[in-house]
Amino acid sequence: MAGPPPYVAVADPTRWVVKRGSPVAGELRRLGFSRWMPFVPFEAKFRHALPFEQMGALAGQLRDRGVTFSAGRDWSPSEVVQFLRDEGHFTGSFTEIAWVEDGAWVLRNL
Repeated sequence: MAGPPPYVAVADPTRWVVKRGSPVAGELRRLGFSRWMPFVPFEAKFRHALPFEQMGALAGQLRDRGVTFSAGRDWSPSEVVQFLRDEGHFTGSFTEIAWVEDGAWVLRNL
């Protein structure tokens, strides 16, 4: 069984992290993400907090490249994107990834 698709593991105003991003590495680099070693997640850090409009734009660019958004507790990336959509800073649907048991995952279109 293949591994999960690329997914956003952290989405906050000053830092975004994409895990399993190798299939879209070039696209992530063009968006400002970097990594220092293979098998290390791609990360984008911002000197100042991004406004919601820019966070929504970044989420849309990642979604358009096939990156999913992880579900979880305490303002997971999926919840952040839902908030941005509710506030009018993100439009359309996106794919949420959630882990269910023993490393298995499910995808849900929201």
